[in-house]
Amino acid sequence: MDYVDFFKSELKSSDLNSKIQKIALFVIRLDGVVLYSNEVKPLDKSKESIGALAAGLWQAAELSNNYLETKSRDFRLSFDTSDGGVYLLPLNLNGDIHLFGAMIQDQLNLGQIKNLLRRLRDKVEDNCINKNESGEDEYLFNDITDEEVDNLFSFVGK
Repeated sequence: MDYVDFFKSELKSSDLNSKIQKIALFVIRLDGVVLYSNEVKPLDKSKESIGALAAGLWQAAELSNNYLETKSRDFRLSFDTSDGGVYLLPLNLNGDIHLFGAMIQDQLNLGQIKNLLRRLRDKVEDNCINKNESGEDEYLFNDITDEEVDNLFSFVGK
């Protein structure tokens, strides 16, 4: 299951649906291209502009962070009031960093919404790792012996 299908199925779950059904959610590449949007206002009409602005905001925050002496890499970006705002999280999809974002408005418990979004991001990352059918990581050469490797390169230098 790819991350878009996973997002759709998770967003329909009873725990999330009632709390974030009116929140504009999106996944963008670091260059601002929108890969997923749930088409909730304001994303229904201007998702390309919002994607570009969110990516630029994230990159500016990362550059500003270079001046800090911190080793933590679990950053998130939040520009909000007590009932809404913009929330961005890094989303690692098989080694490629994307941004998972939300545009939130008219919420009573913003902290709870942010926690739900972090949990959703974590679920997506955990469920979208490339695995083979047995659930193990795939390798190009699983059962190759040292002798076979030597034979592969035996022609070199002849």
